Amino acid sequence: PGKAWSTRLSQYMSGIFINTARPQLRDPAVRRALRLATDRQLIFDKVNLRNGELVESVIPKFAHGYLDLPVTKYDPAAAQRLLDAAGWKRGRDGVRRKNGMTLSLEIVVPSGYQPSSTLAAILQSDYTKIGVAASIHAYASGQFFGPYSAGGITQTGKFDVALLSQSLGPIYANVNGVYTCDSIPPNGFNQTRYCNHQVDALNDAYLHSYDPAVQNKAAAAFQRLIDDDAPVISVYERAFLAVYDKRLTGYHPNSFSNWGSTPWAIDI
Repeated sequence: PGKAWSTRLSQYMSGIFINTARPQLRDPAVRRALRLATDRQLIFDKVNLRNGELVESVIPKFAHGYLDLPVTKYDPAAAQRLLDAAGWKRGRDGVRRKNGMTLSLEIVVPSGYQPSSTLAAILQSDYTKIGVAASIHAYASGQFFGPYSAGGITQTGKFDVALLSQSLGPIYANVNGVYTCDSIPPNGFNQTRYCNHQVDALNDAYLHSYDPAVQNKAAAAFQRLIDDDAPVISVYERAFLAVYDKRLTGYHPNSFSNWGSTPWAIDI
């Protein structure tokens, strides 16, 4: 009683980050198959409890240049056809192999965070159904998120798939630092090890133009390329929740500030 609440989108994009440097994950077809086999609507509804918005793009919705890409629908049958076409054949044990390589995944999560543990279990079950040998490894948060110099799991690339959130924007749609070739650790936070020189060139064009039309065109193009290459399976853009006393006036939190654009107007 006497309380009010509001939500607003954040710049945190939560998803399934794929290590594209791993031999079995270098082919975009494999990564697209994993995306098709991921029931993101179920995850968003039951694991994330709809706290935010289900998205396809790696860019926050409120960033200048955001492209509203259609969310890939859950289709495990299509995922299997894609893997078959890419040469990954099931063995007697049900696991797919190609040229002597096993299609296996180690899904890594930070320990003690139940949503990630639940999500990992769902992915393990779903990926096993399409012939992927999936396992789960939980690391202490300090080790999971640790810097490159300290052997951090995501920074040093000691994973196949990592479940985490990444901050982008919040104002602009540029992806340097997280999806460009020169931002692969230890030089940045491109933990997927993704590298597409076309994306780099388009990102540079976006950054070096003051023309909104040029920026929007470049941003749309690199978002489509990243989506096609699938280094990450975006799940949702996280929302921030604020609960406050109804006696509080002038309080209007937004995506850029916990206190809103006019904090001097707050009173009780």
